[in-house]
This record gives sequence, structure tokens and C-alpha cells, in this order.
Amino acid sequence: MSELMGRVVKGLTSLFLYYTFAILWVSSKKWTISMDKPKPFAIIIEDERDIAELFRHVFDIAGYRTEVILHGQVAVEALSKSEPDIVMLDLHLPGVSGKEILEIIRKDKRLNYTKVIVITAHAHIADSLSVEPDLILLKPVSIEQLSSLIDRFLLSK
Repeated sequence: MSELMGRVVKGLTSLFLYYTFAILWVSSKKWTISMDKPKPFAIIIEDERDIAELFRHVFDIAGYRTEVILHGQVAVEALSKSEPDIVMLDLHLPGVSGKEILEIIRKDKRLNYTKVIVITAHAHIADSLSVEPDLILLKPVSIEQLSSLIDRFLLSK
């Protein structure tokens, strides 16, 4: 039992150190958003709360307004009422799958300019999507990847 507890503590310590490093690294980035423009809006649809909160932190520091959604059906409802600039979309979600949400986004004319970034650990599932996202990121997504991506999207606005 103590060996198991030791491994759990070691794993949690590693996770804590990774997130601490990530937050410090992201905090050192210098993003600027024009004060006369409204902040861009990002919706993060990811059922793993820790990952979603890390993504939120990166977007918040970059000057985005963010909303985290942990359930597919809640995401569908939120998307029917909003027009985000970027959607970070996990494919494996409870309720409604990320694949279905991607199809809903692409069919909705209000969301024509919404960038969709699919995040998944399963490359073969991403390859089989019938509707194309703007970008596919394979998990684990590094903080550097996400930060670079945000830089590119901010420059394209």
C-alpha cells in the first residue's frame, strides 16, 4: 500500500511541477491586445478539468475572454447563443461528441469565422473527421505549442 501511495504522490508532484512551470512560462509571454477593440472570445470544450483550466490560463494571459465547458450538450447550447473567435475542441466528450460539435459549428452560418482547433490523443480519429477543423493538435499539447498558436491567431485578426 505504501508503494502505491509513493507512486501517487510522485505522480501528483510531477503534475504540480509541470503546471507550475507552464504557468510561469506563459506568464513570461508578452501579449498585447488593443484596448479599443473588444477582447477576442475563446471557448474551451474539454472534459478534463485540469487541462481545460491550463488552456484557459494561456488564453486569459493572451487577452482572451474565455469560457470552459466540460460537457458536449452544454457546449452545443453555449454555441447556439454565442460567436466565439476560437473553439478548442476535444473529440471525446460526455453527452455530445466533439465530432458532432464540429459538424454543428461548420453548419452554423453565424460561426463561419470561428477557428476550430481540435485537440485529441487519437490521431486516427482526427484523420477520420468528415468535417475539417482549422487545426488539429495531438495531446499532450505543450504550452509552447498553444502559446505559438495564440500568437498566430492574434496576428491574423
